[in-house]
Amino acid sequence: MPSPHKQKKTLLLFNLAVDARDPLLGFTVPLIARIACEMESVHVITVRTGTFSLPPNVFVYSVGRERGVGKIACVHAFYRHLFFILRGTRIDACFSHMNPLFTVLASPMLFVRRIPIILWYSHRYRGFIVRIAHFFSSRIVTSISEAYTSSDPKIIITGHMVDTDFFTPLSREIRILPFFLSMGRISPIKDLVTFIRAAAILRDKGYAFICSCVGPVSDCDGGYNAFLRAEIKRLSLQDFFSFVSAVAYEDTPSYYRSALVHVNLCATGSLDKATLEAMACGTVSVFANTAYIPLVGAFSSNLFFRHADPRDLARIMAGLMDASPQTLCAIRTSLRERIVAYHSMDSFIVQLCRIVEEL
Repeated sequence: MPSPHKQKKTLLLFNLAVDARDPLLGFTVPLIARIACEMESVHVITVRTGTFSLPPNVFVYSVGRERGVGKIACVHAFYRHLFFILRGTRIDACFSHMNPLFTVLASPMLFVRRIPIILWYSHRYRGFIVRIAHFFSSRIVTSISEAYTSSDPKIIITGHMVDTDFFTPLSREIRILPFFLSMGRISPIKDLVTFIRAAAILRDKGYAFICSCVGPVSDCDGGYNAFLRAEIKRLSLQDFFSFVSAVAYEDTPSYYRSALVHVNLCATGSLDKATLEAMACGTVSVFANTAYIPLVGAFSSNLFFRHADPRDLARIMAGLMDASPQTLCAIRTSLRERIVAYHSMDSFIVQLCRIVEEL
């Protein structure tokens, strides 16, 4: 961690949620807590709050979406909180985590006060708001180069923020049948139909296994969820597949640890955090995203399959079911070591503190 003799800074932080039980954003609570250890104080303006416990030097202000507050009222609340913080506190830097809108709203006031903005953004979508946020940010930090393609020198590759003290390997749960897991939103971008059709191929070849898709379904993806369930029924896979609604962040490690294989079906782009968390738990993880290939090294031939190709996915799944315990152990150990080395939360915080100090 950063040197203790350096004067600690005061950080303004924007994010989407402060809720330890949120299945997708629960990791921001331990992230804020770790950042607070390196700061004099942290002032968080967030879209919504839920259950959380944070150190006494962290102050959380919600714009009220958890109470159903409308968008215009949220903007008013944002500026009310921002004025309050800036009026009473000397802010050294602003860290905006996946919140380009708050970045844009705050940028005029932060610019006048010469408060540098560090924007974390790791997503293939680059709309108008993101481009404006890019302009006003002093630094953009992202997980890998594929997650934010630009030649701008203010972009810094930091790796992801996996809490490797929380996502850890434990004694693996004993299951009668191999368990294949997909963790994340039930959405077309996840290409879960390929998972279902690969399972049908394996079933027809005589393999015995179970599969589970764990994650929330947004209102706009309800039709896709219904399509997946119809496809399972059409292929007579009801005994092989289950769907689990979103689980609390604190419960996700147990799912990863109990799986033989975690399956990520997204096309090439940014790294899916769920896959990195699974790897940190020592779970074998297969993928169609070529951005993972440098991370997994020599094991890429065991883990990579062609995107949207159920036959190739079935080949990889069968190979892992047939693999020796020694091979599986070697893969698990290597994946865990690489996540700790390149994508740990502690590593990210060291880099963030260094950027704050430089700015």
